[in-house]
Amino acid sequence: MASSVAIIAPSSSGGSIQLNHSRASESAIQVSLPAEAQVKDAVVSESGSVVYLADSPTSPDVVVEPLADGAVRVQTVIGSPGAVHRFTYEFGGDVKAVDGERGIALVRTSGGVDEVVGEVAAPWAVAADGQTVETFYVVDGGNLVQVVVPSPDTVYPVVADPTVSLGWGVYVTFTKSESKTIANSWFADKAKYSSIICAAIPHAVAAAACAVISYDSAVSVHNAFKQARDKKQCTELRYIPLPPSNLQLVGWKPVSC
Repeated sequence: MASSVAIIAPSSSGGSIQLNHSRASESAIQVSLPAEAQVKDAVVSESGSVVYLADSPTSPDVVVEPLADGAVRVQTVIGSPGAVHRFTYEFGGDVKAVDGERGIALVRTSGGVDEVVGEVAAPWAVAADGQTVETFYVVDGGNLVQVVVPSPDTVYPVVADPTVSLGWGVYVTFTKSESKTIANSWFADKAKYSSIICAAIPHAVAAAACAVISYDSAVSVHNAFKQARDKKQCTELRYIPLPPSNLQLVGWKPVSC
């Protein structure tokens, strides 16, 4: 799937990393370089990573590394105990970070419909001697903040990163007629609504169990069907795999068809 995503790093610190999906119905997202980083213009390394060297004693170096699976890793290289240890990432436009049960999701809200457009992997930080350094995320006004907490024994430099990816999964599209039928129905019992959503999963992956969605999510899904009905469009649902064999509904929106 790596070929489905184009990752474009900015030439200077004022720009944003672009993740563009080749699938027309999939949203693109932006990721800023850390707001706290004061860095020089980009230099491309032999490995293909894009490097932004620190332009201040307290700033980290920043390395943007495209990954084979279509994700992008944004590494901050903290040079000393006196350098910044807190890094803020913005996602541009109407995309915000949300701290959910499964970790950090990137969500775009439009017309009352929440669309999960990407996700952020669990944070990590490693010292120069290979020891793990404590780190965690904080969601602040829709921005994602990574905090690195060194110990007195931490050996510098310390490398920390968030890894950001566009969402993948199984896509199911309801026709205009199907969208209208579902939009004109209302199921007070979330189990009935979930049964319709789960039954839509293609036969090729039908062996996987379908995770039940919450009632609040069912309301949002229903809004997507109503929007599709009103715009005479189809409705697209996106599922992602959960271990060991579940599929979780994570995205829903009207699409042209």
